[in-house]
Amino acid sequence: MTVGWRDHAEYLTAHLVRSGELRTEAWIEAFASVPRHMFVPGFYDLSAGEHVDGADPAVRERWLRSVYSDEPLVTQVRRQHQGLKRGSRQLTVGYI
Repeated sequence: MTVGWRDHAEYLTAHLVRSGELRTEAWIEAFASVPRHMFVPGFYDLSAGEHVDGADPAVRERWLRSVYSDEPLVTQVRRQHQGLKRGSRQLTVGYI
């Protein structure tokens, strides 16, 4: 059985209601009805060191679970940081 985005949205909404994070009907309705995946075409899985693309059928279910989770996602990585591996060291100098 394929789980659609609405199932994921309902699960996330129920989790946030149980945890006390969502308390008003307006917020509950928004979390249950807004298609979050439309705003997150892909993300970087820092633990695996890879980009997860929602258009890739091989990772679509993983992508949907992540998009509708209560965990932060990295959606953009500066080009200079791409390809870094865990344990790598890089000096980044900012400017004003």
